[in-house]
Amino acid sequence: MIKRPMPPEDMPMFVAAPEIYEWLHDTIFNPDHAWYNADHEHVFDYQVNELAFMWAHSGFDKAGKRVIGQCEKPMFMAGGWKRERQIMWFEDMLGEVPDMLITLDAQYCRECSYSDFAALVEHELYHIVHKLDNYGAPSFRSDGKPRLDLVSHDVEEFNGVVRRYGGDEAVMKMTDLQNQEPELKIDD
Repeated sequence: MIKRPMPPEDMPMFVAAPEIYEWLHDTIFNPDHAWYNADHEHVFDYQVNELAFMWAHSGFDKAGKRVIGQCEKPMFMAGGWKRERQIMWFEDMLGEVPDMLITLDAQYCRECSYSDFAALVEHELYHIVHKLDNYGAPSFRSDGKPRLDLVSHDVEEFNGVVRRYGGDEAVMKMTDLQNQEPELKIDD
């Protein structure tokens, strides 16, 4: 089994994690590996500075839930020096501003199983989709790489609503998938 990335034991609040990018190319992005997943092919050709990863010292709480991973498209809602400071931070930390940034809770990742780590990374990757143009066709950058966009979760519903009223199509699909054997069984 390919050794999974581990965050440093003693680290600042954030640290670049290019080892996650390398691990992905050895496993999930590798067509010769058992864990290969073509669902992410729109990011296969993105470089480490375009699809960047970071370790965060810990997770954070949002809306009553613990956040252990986050995928984002860095954007700057400021001008002048404020914008330049934000850009400088990314350049100092990662070399440049990435197209997409995935940040993972280092404490969680140190303690979780291999399969939980892989599931977390893939969860964040599933937020990245190939952007469509105004006509619904896949959109590409001038260098030929897919334009990327962010999407929300496939299923977003409260347990109480499903318990009381039943699930919509997305919830029902998730239920069907849950009742099947998983495609991957990773030994920890």
